[in-house]
This record gives sequence, structure tokens and C-alpha cells, in this order.
Amino acid sequence: MSVEANVSAQSLCCIFGESGSGKTSLARVVAGLEGGWTGRVLSQGQTWQDSEKNILVPAHERRVGFVFQGAELFTHMSVSKNLDFAERCGAGRVGQPNRLDLVKTFELDGVLRRLPHEISGGERQRAAIAQTLLAAPTMLVMDEPMASMSKAMKDGLIPFIRRSRGSFSGPILYITHSEAELEALADSVLLLSDGRSQIFDSVTQFFAHDRVK
Repeated sequence: MSVEANVSAQSLCCIFGESGSGKTSLARVVAGLEGGWTGRVLSQGQTWQDSEKNILVPAHERRVGFVFQGAELFTHMSVSKNLDFAERCGAGRVGQPNRLDLVKTFELDGVLRRLPHEISGGERQRAAIAQTLLAAPTMLVMDEPMASMSKAMKDGLIPFIRRSRGSFSGPILYITHSEAELEALADSVLLLSDGRSQIFDSVTQFFAHDRVK
């Protein structure tokens, strides 16, 4: 797969493509979790990978935060304790958001004392996003976080994903093969197809291209 793209900071870029097109693999390469690729990865003025110059910054120094389909919360800990853990991980890091602001933004006040299995799937995803942001990542990757949800649950979660942009100063990569999610969320679109990539600066530009095809 050949990819060339620039993503603006403080924006949400949808990585769009069919299953097997390499969306998750690309995100893992950016995060430093998958080797064997050549090229350059730059983030906010820092070179994370440059195969020609033999530069490879390890994953723990890149600090890319992931939100997956199944909310990655500690099952034996309450929502509040999950947030406690993330807050300690991000302590002292530049850009760590205020915990109380996140609880308010993602409407978690009513579930803080509950265990993950005691709350809805949408609430778990909201808690997972808040948890990831509290760890103060440099970049946020959402890997099809709504893939297993009903339409009603997706409709309920979309406003909260939009709000994550206001709580985070870095870029957000949102992986999906859903045109509805792309239309609702994307600032820009990175299309992966047939081993190649194409970047679109807006959703309007992407759908205009799609219709031409």
C-alpha cells in the first residue's frame, strides 16, 4: 500500500475504505505499532519515522491514543477509577484536558460509580474517549468505534465524537467504511483503495469525486 497525506492538527480526518484496504494497518504504522514499512511519518513538527535517515521513534514516545469498537475500559474498575488511571498516566503532559470538563462534555456524571458492564454501549464509548483524552495523547485514533452499534446508538454517540475535537488539540484519525459516519464527522477524508491513497480536503469534495466515479 502506498500512502501520501497531510492531516491538519485539531481536525478529524476519516480514513475511509472497504474492509481489508489497510485502514487499521496505516493507523498502527503511524502509531509505531507495526514495522516493515518504508517512508516518513511526521507529527506536529516531529519526525517519527524516516527510513532513509534511519529514524524510528518508538510507540511509547509517540503516545497515540486509540479508541476501539469495544470500549477498552478496565472491567473491574468503576468509570471514575478508569478516569483516575488515565489522569495519572497523563499527569504533567502538555495538553492534558481538565477532568471535570471532560466529565461534563461527555455527560458521565451519572455513571462515574458504575462498572463498565453496568452502563450502555454508548456510555462505555463516551467513557473510553474521555479516558483516552485524559492520558494526554499527541494524536487520537478512533478505529471504527461505532461498528457494532445500532443506528439509534450511533446517532446518540456522534455528537459526543464531534465534541472530542473541542477537548483535544491534536489530529484525530477516524477509521470507518460507513459513508454516513464520514458525512457526519469528517473535516477531511483519506481514501484507501486498490493499494493507493487519495486525500480530500472536505466531505463535499470526497462525495463529488465519488459521484464522478
